[in-house]
Amino acid sequence: MVFVYLPNAGDCSTILLDHNWSIAWNEKGKVDKMSEIIVKKLSAEELDAMGVSNWPIWEKEASSFPWSYSEKESCLILAGKVTVTPDGGAPVSFGAGDFVVFPAGMSCTWNIIEDVRKHYKFG
Repeated sequence: MVFVYLPNAGDCSTILLDHNWSIAWNEKGKVDKMSEIIVKKLSAEELDAMGVSNWPIWEKEASSFPWSYSEKESCLILAGKVTVTPDGGAPVSFGAGDFVVFPAGMSCTWNIIEDVRKHYKFG
């Protein structure tokens, strides 16, 4: 773990090293919100326990588009390469075999580099 001080945000925040973080600052230099996109590898046992193979499948050709999450989304990337850039944040790239979690309330831009296919679940 790494402890990071966020000016004007109060105490230190704990950040796990395998997470990608993006911090949005307003025009006064204060933190508006912090969005976390989690990208990790899960074992077959973990995926089975979550029932991922029974989740719906979404497919999309190479393209770029804005997106907003009204609720948390968890997904397993089956094929493709993607870079997602949270509004005001750093790009996060992932691909086949990655398990990705997007937080509720995040607005971003999806850039699908190679056609994507994923299992997904909201909530």
